[in-house]
Amino acid sequence: MPDFKVDWNNYDKYDNFEYESIVKRVGWGEEFFFYYNGEMYWLAQTEDVRHLSKDDCTHSQEFKTTAELFEKARIDGKSLLEIWDEIKWEM
Repeated sequence: MPDFKVDWNNYDKYDNFEYESIVKRVGWGEEFFFYYNGEMYWLAQTEDVRHLSKDDCTHSQEFKTTAELFEKARIDGKSLLEIWDEIKWEM
């Protein structure tokens, strides 16, 4: 179940890859692939869990909420916000 309600009147505001936009969109239920340091990662979710996983399944972290994912998830000891400018988004 998504954490956030979609505000369709302002959806275009979030149709980009800025930090706030991705947080909102993951909260709405969207999933994303991205590259960091040449490795592919996945922001995904099941009904009760939000995930940050490495594509080869060797690096998987689970969180109860989207907010917790973006606060506590780490790659190479850094938060997603700390590495944001180095992330390459998969379209």
